[in-house]
Amino acid sequence: DAEGLVRLHKSPVTQNTVRRQLVCFYNWLRRHHYAAENPFESVATATADEKAVDIYKPGDVAKLFAKAEETAPALIPAMALEFFAGVRTSGVERMRPADLRQAAGEICLPGWASKTRRAYFAPMNATLQAWLAAYPPRGCPPHGVVMPLSLSRWHKALRRLHADAEVSLVPNGARHSFATYLYARNGDAVQTACALGHFGNPQTLARHYRGLADAEAAKAYFAVLREKLV
Repeated sequence: DAEGLVRLHKSPVTQNTVRRQLVCFYNWLRRHHYAAENPFESVATATADEKAVDIYKPGDVAKLFAKAEETAPALIPAMALEFFAGVRTSGVERMRPADLRQAAGEICLPGWASKTRRAYFAPMNATLQAWLAAYPPRGCPPHGVVMPLSLSRWHKALRRLHADAEVSLVPNGARHSFATYLYARNGDAVQTACALGHFGNPQTLARHYRGLADAEAAKAYFAVLREKLV
């Protein structure tokens, strides 16, 4: 039955994902008269405990950038956008140098490059500006984007960089770290949401990132600059 099919999965998050997908599928079947009813609408959503996001420590971020300077400087512009602007990898993959308006001190993520398909502008903090000034982003072929590698090769290069720097890889860690330390620094959920291009309820963002870091850690995070950049 519908309930049993959904509950085949142990994880409550997976159960809810499966339920949501099947509800959508059966709604489509009903609209096209392939099914008389939607058996999955009556299946209750599972209760899932919310887990704290994982982030990088400032010292580990410093190690990654130091190793990148030493062995893979071409990665730095894209890394800086992920760690110090919170841009998703999928967004960096599509960004062009023209989207980095350094004279105006802002970045522009076009709608077609954004996960939400909505364009947003965000101010450049001093840390991001310093890294981009030291390692100017270049339009990489074939599409003139900031990311120097294909997505699969990018992930492979990052895994190698983490191994060389002896830092554990944190999935989605760059964006979560930026959000955490920015919120710890400014204490403003709305400002942090705007910087991330987050269009949902700012209090949802605050619930995710509040208390994960303090002001001292935030100061250390945004002070990740090599000596030659200071």
